[in-house]
Amino acid sequence: MNRIIARLNLSDTSLSNHNKLSECTFDTPHWQPDHHAIINDEKIGLSATQRFITPQCTDCLMPYQDQESQIWINADVYLTNHDYLCELLDVNKSTADAKLILSTYRRYGYDCLNYLSGYFSFVIYDPIKNELFAAVDQFSNNPLYYSYEAGKQFICANEFSPFRKLSSQLTINERHFLEITLDTFSMTETSYQEVFRLKGGHYLIVNQTECKEYCYWELKKSKLPKMSREGYYQEFRKLFCKAVTSCLRNINENCSQISGGMDSSSVSAQVAIILAKENRKLYSFTALPNGLEGSSNRKNWYYHEMPIVESVLKMYPNIIHHKHYSKVDEDIYRELDVLNLYIDQPIRNVANIEWILSSYYFATKNNSRVILTGAVGNSTISWTGESFRNKLGKIRSYLRSKLKPRSVFNNFFDYVNQDLLASKLGQEIIFNRGFVSDSQAYMLTKSPTALKSTAYALQLWYGAKNLDPTIDKELTEFCYSLPQWVFYKDNKTINRRLLVREGLKDILPSTITESIYRGEQASDFYLSYNIHHQEWLDRLNNLKPATQSIIWKYFDKDKMFGFFKEYSQIPDKPDNQITTRLMVLSRCISFAGYLDQ
Repeated sequence: MNRIIARLNLSDTSLSNHNKLSECTFDTPHWQPDHHAIINDEKIGLSATQRFITPQCTDCLMPYQDQESQIWINADVYLTNHDYLCELLDVNKSTADAKLILSTYRRYGYDCLNYLSGYFSFVIYDPIKNELFAAVDQFSNNPLYYSYEAGKQFICANEFSPFRKLSSQLTINERHFLEITLDTFSMTETSYQEVFRLKGGHYLIVNQTECKEYCYWELKKSKLPKMSREGYYQEFRKLFCKAVTSCLRNINENCSQISGGMDSSSVSAQVAIILAKENRKLYSFTALPNGLEGSSNRKNWYYHEMPIVESVLKMYPNIIHHKHYSKVDEDIYRELDVLNLYIDQPIRNVANIEWILSSYYFATKNNSRVILTGAVGNSTISWTGESFRNKLGKIRSYLRSKLKPRSVFNNFFDYVNQDLLASKLGQEIIFNRGFVSDSQAYMLTKSPTALKSTAYALQLWYGAKNLDPTIDKELTEFCYSLPQWVFYKDNKTINRRLLVREGLKDILPSTITESIYRGEQASDFYLSYNIHHQEWLDRLNNLKPATQSIIWKYFDKDKMFGFFKEYSQIPDKPDNQITTRLMVLSRCISFAGYLDQ
């Protein structure tokens, strides 16, 4: 884990504020750097703030310069094919990941990216060519933001605060705020017009005359050998075990999130199996609501799945488990006031932030610098499959989105400014959001990658690296290429998501493989309204004029303030309408706080 900054001088003279790189501090109270360094040459400035994740990290203190070629690298990297690259390059397995990237680049040039798998964003600078090469991994697990000022400077970083110190000009990107208000996920836009996010599977080449972006990878279906259902399951089990194993190359202890759902339970179970062979423990974290039990207000959903979690714990006694109860008495917006400086756009799903941050804190408290999740599993290992009936549903969705765009997503957009909804641009955005032709590809390469980029700064801040085996490149390409019939037998819930239900039945309790129910996340977040609603109202009443001119262009001001008038308190188990309105209100407050800062 490495907070990285790179600044390339594109002018013919020295930058007047070249030393400002030292002002771009990353002063988190949660961890102390294992290594920090800044280099300032006439043409290039590089800053690194490292937190060692793997045993090999000490082999490469960054920014690192290869003495033979004089080429620099500054990287935030965790390679999941580390050992393969060591064999390919014929180097010792103690070689650091960043050195492997640099060696691969020296051998293969830009094509080095075809040999890399895992979590990476990096900058390579060749002083002889005066050229900068920057890239992110296939799924943008590790983000990279950049701005290009022709004839002046190029800046890139893996969190957002450096741009506020180094950029010549920053302009609020109102189009982007419109898009995220309507729940659209831009792959490249950020909150500033001048700053962009590098898309997953892409790289940049920057020199004195230009900054060009290129694609080196995109998700495609490959032709798999024809097999029986069990044959595909067997291949899947091999790839899944390999993917999980590749996420265990770290120092200290291993932690995981386990909700009771298929994905996090599958990851935790496989980790526990691997660690048990080494007589090691797995520390697992479950977020639970305060005092909410049984069925939630959604059909076939429960407020939590602790009984299922307990069945996993019984099966794997080497799991040391922690129950985390939501801290509804703490105002999450106070925490966001600190974090907003480092993220490229406001947090949308505010309800989940408290337990996510608590899981990072749990990891560091238990002497771990990683936390394993199954966040992307519903589009890979537990994909439901797409039947003919599902395809007909997409046609219905298309027609509905075309005829009445704002009706999609359970009328979520009723709380957005109606003039905005009626506009041609608003209708177009909602339609594009409501109709997705390839849902699996969308989940793998569109919305999650944009959201992951924003959330990554939180990992940096808390010092806990999120590793998700369910987004492993080889595993993902396999799952995406599988015939759809492998995932389902019919449209009954019990006969879908079969890659886990049947393929992993030997490592999971039947309470998971036979369950047709789902568990809520942050199911009691709304109760924090009863404690903090006056503070939230005060926030909206005291916004800066510039913030108000933007925020009330997108959200319906009367409906936002009307909620406070209608509810001085909300019931312990509110209906869907109340929770939907509160979710929109929480997003509005998050956007407003971000803009105000």
